[in-house]
Amino acid sequence: MNIKRFSLCSFVGFIFIFIYEYLIHGVLLVPTYELTPQLWRPMESMQEFMPIMTAVQLLTAAILCFIYTRHHEGKGISEGLRFGAMLGLLIGMLSFSSYAYMPISITLGLSWFGACFVKTIGLGVIFSLLYKNKKT
Repeated sequence: MNIKRFSLCSFVGFIFIFIYEYLIHGVLLVPTYELTPQLWRPMESMQEFMPIMTAVQLLTAAILCFIYTRHHEGKGISEGLRFGAMLGLLIGMLSFSSYAYMPISITLGLSWFGACFVKTIGLGVIFSLLYKNKKT
């Protein structure tokens, strides 16, 4: 594994996740979350958990990048798309499963699935563009 490229991919992946999740959860899904306020922390108290959320996003980017580097074949964007789609199905299904045990709407469950799916495809493309063909 090339540590410099791994670090770059992890960092850029983290920035992507940070912005993407803000847009999804902090903008697009806010009206949906407002339908079930009893399930969520008040917005004011969310700020104290920001370091935990940021750490999780950073670790997610690094772990997914590590998995990508272990299976990297140098096949370009198509490899990144396949990687993202496979992980997106897995992570998306895990997110959607919350619908079975939380009193959320099917719309929110499907939104979480779709958001995870698109996020991992984005990460796969980012990793494929930054990690390139060089194997070291």
